[in-house]
Amino acid sequence: MAGLLLVNDTTAPGSAPALSDQGRAFLIRRVKEAVERATLFKISTSESTASPLSGDLPQLIVGAAREQGVDYLLVVLVSGAESEVPTRLSLGGPESTAVPGVEIQHHALTELALLDVTRGALLARATGRAWAVLEELALSIQSHHYPVIRRSNGMVWLLPGVPAARDLVRVVAAEESVDQAIPLLASGWDRATAPDSARP
Repeated sequence: MAGLLLVNDTTAPGSAPALSDQGRAFLIRRVKEAVERATLFKISTSESTASPLSGDLPQLIVGAAREQGVDYLLVVLVSGAESEVPTRLSLGGPESTAVPGVEIQHHALTELALLDVTRGALLARATGRAWAVLEELALSIQSHHYPVIRRSNGMVWLLPGVPAARDLVRVVAAEESVDQAIPLLASGWDRATAPDSARP
């Protein structure tokens, strides 16, 4: 059994705003489900923080493991960079007029570390990166085409009437970076636990 600590790091210059409570809760569920499918570890408890790191991450990790009552802890460090670019967006149709809009470009980084807290040992680690772009109108008009999120894996989300679209684009990019990192974590764990004769 292992615990899980999700840290949303916003300390670097140019960092994106912190994820919402709902966004962090969604990512915790996503990580838990993916890890339990890909490895033999079961996530028994979890917690998250949006507080900027003060430079004492080891103390935060030890405290989380103690509070959760676990010897193993999966640390999920999520960060992102974001920029907003003016653009012009089509309202649809071959002869439609382009109107003012904005693109919010979000690049997410997820770093995973599976730790044996009692021994202070790193068992496996992995990194995932992804991007997502939110396009929304700069005018107060109704549209069935915007806001829209375009993902690095090619998927598109239409979000008419969604008020929290900017938070959602951060969650979408973070989710995809998690999906990239989990198989790498599982592979690293398999290599670390393989018998010496079976290791490459």
